[in-house]
Formats: sequence, structure tokens, C-alpha cells
Amino acid sequence: MRVCIVGGGAFGLSTSIELSNRGHAVTVFDRYPIPAFDASSSDISRIIRMDYGGFDFYFLLFYFYFFLFNFILLIKLFEKKRMSSSQVLLQKQ
Repeated sequence: MRVCIVGGGAFGLSTSIELSNRGHAVTVFDRYPIPAFDASSSDISRIIRMDYGGFDFYFLLFYFYFFLFNFILLIKLFEKKRMSSSQVLLQKQ
């Protein structure tokens, strides 16, 4: 199937990738070359839509995932240190 997506923002591009992965021929149209300099999700024009919650919500969400990410990294580091040298050599091959 041939698909046309109007808008090369975060949702348009992620939709185009998914449809392409599913075997569709996808064309994306946007006002400017991607990424657009005035897009709502880039650089100084970044906006947070109040429909999604205020600053406090995003602040808490950021810290939750920041600590979760670091916790996962520590677990992976700890698991690597527990491996014997032969296991590490086998894993590299």
C-alpha cells in the first residue's frame, strides 16, 4: 500500500517508520526539510502542552525515569562484575 503522511514531526515520522517496517511505501510531506527549524518539538521553540500536565508532572516523571535508568545501569554493571573471565571472553565472541 502507498501511504502519504502530512507532517514530519515526532508522530508523523514515527508513524512513517512503523508503516515502512510493515512493508508499506511511505512518503512524508512537511513545510520544511526535516527537522523543521520551527517545529514544536525542537530547540528553543519546544513547547509542553498543558493538556498533558504541567511542569511539576514532567519534572517528577524525568526524575523517576532518570533514577530508574541509572538503577538498571548499576544492575547491569554489577552482573558483569560477577561474571568470570571465561564468561566475559565467551560473550565477546
